[in-house]
Amino acid sequence: MIKKPIFFGTKALNEIFFKDEIIAIQKLSKGTATEYEQKMAYRKIAEKLCRVADNSFNPDSNTMSFNEGVRFVGTMLAQAIDCDIDKFPTRNIINNK
Repeated sequence: MIKKPIFFGTKALNEIFFKDEIIAIQKLSKGTATEYEQKMAYRKIAEKLCRVADNSFNPDSNTMSFNEGVRFVGTMLAQAIDCDIDKFPTRNIINNK
């Protein structure tokens, strides 16, 4: 069975990522990534999927809005990493599900 490529925008993921980057992202989601793989996965998600360093300008307003939305996710991830956790409420988790 031939799998269809997974597209992000107009590019297939295999046009955006190298194999080791996808492996790192998959391991991150499974909780089995090494420290190096965790950092790589985050960096590649921010750079290649969220395109945080790219210019979002596009003459088409819908495309520019999409680009800004993608970058917003990357910006929120960066803020979550660098924020002061003491400003967040804690919650009691009864069942860890």
